[in-house]
Amino acid sequence: MSGLIPGLSSDGVVTINRVLLREGYTIDDLEERVAMLCENVKTYHSETGFLGGMVVLNSGQVSNEGSTIGQAVNSPLQDREALIITFWESFAQHEASHRSETFQPLFQQVLELCENGNEEIAYRMLWSGKAYSPEEAAEAKAAKERYAKAAGRGGGGGGGGGEGGGGEAYSPAEAAKAKAAKERYAKAA
Repeated sequence: MSGLIPGLSSDGVVTINRVLLREGYTIDDLEERVAMLCENVKTYHSETGFLGGMVVLNSGQVSNEGSTIGQAVNSPLQDREALIITFWESFAQHEASHRSETFQPLFQQVLELCENGNEEIAYRMLWSGKAYSPEEAAEAKAAKERYAKAAGRGGGGGGGGGEGGGGEAYSPAEAAKAKAAKERYAKAA
């Protein structure tokens, strides 16, 4: 799809577990138990659908630039909330991994420190991507400028890049998707 998670196709699955650390347990407890669980998944399921994963801890910072629900200074769940995010070829493969004999005992140990029990939601990927290299970013900006001029809008910012001349930032398929999205947006506006 984008190279951000190698092997993750548009049919792939992203699962997210939200863990709220129960009183009496530490971040070290969480890290140790989740590390054991994740190592088990890597060892026993890398050949049966597991593509990768990450565990992130709430840093307490709240983006006032990216949040629309007031101007919070910090999150009350700092160092208590973690997300376990995994990437799979299919949901069926994910579910099979959870039924394995090696997984369940380690999973139960993680659940012991969860205040909120566990709800694991599966998502399908709509978009992912890596940052452009400096050269790619410059090319993308130039393509947007060309598109904006061709569309009669002048300066930068406008479109999906790529439709207005040589050196496109998007592949033909990406350009076609961007054009279709713009048309849908224009109809809705």
